[in-house]
Amino acid sequence: MTKFNSTTFAQVSIGDLVTKATGRKPIEVTAISGYYIYGEYVDTKKSVSDHYEWFKPYETNEKTVMNKQQLFTWTDAHGIHYGTYLATNSSGDYVIEEKKTGNIVTMSPNLLEEVIPWTFSAKNGSTEKHFTGTDTIKRGEVLLQPRTSKFWVVTDVDTKNKTATKFNGVRIVTEEI
Repeated sequence: MTKFNSTTFAQVSIGDLVTKATGRKPIEVTAISGYYIYGEYVDTKKSVSDHYEWFKPYETNEKTVMNKQQLFTWTDAHGIHYGTYLATNSSGDYVIEEKKTGNIVTMSPNLLEEVIPWTFSAKNGSTEKHFTGTDTIKRGEVLLQPRTSKFWVVTDVDTKNKTATKFNGVRIVTEEI
């Protein structure tokens, strides 16, 4: 268990993701006061606060964990199809339930593309994060999160990141003077 120490605590800023020292659920930091971190759980929005040593950096699990929520798409002679992952068979193929027909199909993972929300990456100082958003966002734009007063510069678009969080903010529109 890697808790924050006085050196790593100095690198924590508002908007970062942390977790309780004994937990796994991501918490977005909303405020820092002295040696206390205040935040809210990303999934439930429940508030949490404690001394910094009771938190640790949030680490994502990069392994793909299949679940029944995963949606895939594929194309064949009959058009484009969508289906939900059910299982992996002994050959390593995915067993998928087709959305429109309810048919069960078995396909090689190489022939499937996972449906992932549109994501982008943005940078605030030395912190870079992935967010979900709309495809109207362009590389180089400046975004603002009013709740945290953080400015973000879009570094890449359509990043297909599975761990992206929803961006709650506005686009800064500028004009040359």
